[in-house]
Amino acid sequence: DEVAAVIGSDEFNHGYTYSGHPVAAAIALENLRIMEEEGVVEHVRDVAHPHLAERWHALGDHPLVGETKLIGMMGSLALTPEKGSRARFAADAGTAGYITRERCFANNVIMRHVYDRMIISPPLVMTTDEIDILIDRATLALDEAYAQLKSDGLLKKAS
Repeated sequence: DEVAAVIGSDEFNHGYTYSGHPVAAAIALENLRIMEEEGVVEHVRDVAHPHLAERWHALGDHPLVGETKLIGMMGSLALTPEKGSRARFAADAGTAGYITRERCFANNVIMRHVYDRMIISPPLVMTTDEIDILIDRATLALDEAYAQLKSDGLLKKAS
């Protein structure tokens, strides 16, 4: 009653311009049709994910990476100054992630950072050759970020 009194007794219309809009619904249905026709789900399950998983988890050997995670085609790398303990950085949260993100952009790969975790969400239709390019560029970016963090004295763990 209290909330209703604030809103008023008149009709309360709300929503988004695309909610239930016939054009948006038609596009969604067409997207589902294309995905089914082109076997996108099967491609991810049988080709893209297995190859990405193998290459992505190998990045866990990099000295800057403390943990790799991958679900489907969404992955993350937890950055750490000390692999053994997977410690946090002494620097402000996100400092190492930002530096790594910048090295990714410089090497033509898009990875966003959430604090000191690097995130990918590549296209579902990505080929194995494109996955190899992604991983090669990510490795180069990690190498460069590691070198920069080391030279800037930022490879220190939080106490």
